[in-house]
Amino acid sequence: MEKIAYFFADILSRILTSKLFWIALALLLLWRITVALYRHMKLGALEQLEYDRAFSADGVFAGDSFTLTETIHNHTLFPLFAVNIEFFVPNGFTVDDVVCKEYTRVTSISHIPPHATVTKTHTVRADLRGHYRLETAAINYRKHEFLFPTSLAIRVYPNYSDVRADILPDLYRTGDSISRNKYIEDPFFISAIRPYLSGDPMRNINFKASVRSFSGGVRQLMANSYDSSRNFDSMIFLDLFNYADAGEDEKDRFETGLCYSCYLLSKTLQNGGSVGFASNCATGLDPYVYIPCSTGNIHTKNILNCLSEISYYNKREYSISSLLEKFANTSSRSVDIYLIAPTVDLKTAATLHRLESMGRNICVIPLGDRGAA
Repeated sequence: MEKIAYFFADILSRILTSKLFWIALALLLLWRITVALYRHMKLGALEQLEYDRAFSADGVFAGDSFTLTETIHNHTLFPLFAVNIEFFVPNGFTVDDVVCKEYTRVTSISHIPPHATVTKTHTVRADLRGHYRLETAAINYRKHEFLFPTSLAIRVYPNYSDVRADILPDLYRTGDSISRNKYIEDPFFISAIRPYLSGDPMRNINFKASVRSFSGGVRQLMANSYDSSRNFDSMIFLDLFNYADAGEDEKDRFETGLCYSCYLLSKTLQNGGSVGFASNCATGLDPYVYIPCSTGNIHTKNILNCLSEISYYNKREYSISSLLEKFANTSSRSVDIYLIAPTVDLKTAATLHRLESMGRNICVIPLGDRGAA
């Protein structure tokens, strides 16, 4: 035992008398002091950070992608390394190829030089229709948390790209009268003169304009573009009544009805018509949605916003026949009616029949496999 004790005592004495040991100890203490000082100064710099973020759009269609850009301003002379910024994303999005389920934590790491601004961009895909909001972002450093209340909202509109094309707004109305033929172009009203395209009828060629038109030194045929002779002014009614026998697929049918409505809205606007939207689903304090027939970007945005805000869990107790009666009393008879419904009860059928007898065009689109009148 004495030999072992002597051995360890000898080693300890050599270490304590070694210059290398004291140099290493001094470096270690210097490192610990430097780290402690850095952490203290980093906390002070983090308190002065300015954080902001923005979406590249305030509304997108389901299936589309957009960007989320974070901006961090460091106003101090202190460099910040490995700043972890965290926020939660609700179900319905894919962020940087990560599918968000319920509320998923998204972390971005940034290195911010002194007196610098750093931006970081995330690619986001909208998977589900709805009205979403991102709330507070946070920076967590050791046991400290710095909160940044940057509320951010985005609307995801229904995806209508997969909707069947057999529900196009096409009731062949010419002016205020019903036509038996598809008078797509009005031969008396020229809207523009454009280059002749393959497939244009020969009667559309404007020979006077063709004589004066050259392209690359070669004479170019010009054709007339005519105004549409059909009226595409449409009112879309979506019946979302909570049918007791709907079964487990009611949610799918609910979303399908919104997609149909968005499709009709898009096609009506593409054909130069005005459009309105009504549904018996409560939004806010109102027991139903009713947006009269009109045009313009603001009007269209209002309808799209309604399509994003309507929720499966809202009250759905208002009668679609009552909405049809409201429309009949306030709108022109030249506006076509599109009713998207899982079923048509006797009261609604009677209302439709009365409106049709008054000269209104009506099209009923079955919602799901329940059939329509």
